[in-house]
Amino acid sequence: MKIILISFLSILLLACSSIGPGSLSGSTKYEGLRTFGAEGEELTKISSVVLLPVTVDETAMVCSQHLDLYEALETNFQAEVSLQLITGEKIGEKFMQSAGRSIRERGLQVGSEVKADAVLLTTIEKCEERIGSKLGVAHPAAVGMTLQLLRVADGVELWRASYAVSDRALSEDLLNLKRRLSNKPGWRSSSDLIREGMRSGASELESRRKAHFLTK
Repeated sequence: MKIILISFLSILLLACSSIGPGSLSGSTKYEGLRTFGAEGEELTKISSVVLLPVTVDETAMVCSQHLDLYEALETNFQAEVSLQLITGEKIGEKFMQSAGRSIRERGLQVGSEVKADAVLLTTIEKCEERIGSKLGVAHPAAVGMTLQLLRVADGVELWRASYAVSDRALSEDLLNLKRRLSNKPGWRSSSDLIREGMRSGASELESRRKAHFLTK
C-alpha cells in the first residue's frame, strides 16, 4: 500500500517541535546529513517505534511518482536498526482515522494506541528529479528530508535528522568518492537520494544508541 500524505504545514511542524534536554547537534559522516537530539541515554530507553506514513510537501510530490516512500522507509530502517519497528497498512489506516488536529498529534495518538515507546515522522520537503540520465544531466536531482523521533509518553522530540543533498558529479564530490563508487556510479535519481537519506538516518540513529551502550 502506497501511503503518502501532503503537508502544507511541514515547515511549521518542524519549527514548533521541541527537543529534549541535553540536546546535541552536528554533522555526521554521511553526505548531507545533520542530526539533532538528546543524549544517547534517552534513546536507549526506546525499544519500539512506529513508522508513520511519509509526509510529502505539495512541492515535492514528484518523489511519490517514482518510489513507494513508505516501503523504502520500512526497508531501510529494518536493515539498520535493532529497534522493534511497528509498520504496515494498519498503521496507515489508524493514522488517517485518528482524531488529532495535526500530523504530530495524530502520530502520537497512533503510537499510544499500539503501545509503542516512540513514533518516527518522516517529511519530504524538497524533491527535484534529474533531467537526463545516470550518464549525464542538464539538471541534477535534489532532495530535502527530515526524520523526527517523538516519545509517545510526552511528545518530546528525542532525535531529528535533516538530510539535504543536491547531486554532484564524482569529480566534484571527492569526499564521498569511495561511497559513491560502491553504490551506483553516475548521476543519481531522486529515488536514489531518498533511499540513501533514509538509510543514513537509520544508521546514524542506531550508532547513537549503540555508542551509549558501549560507554556504560
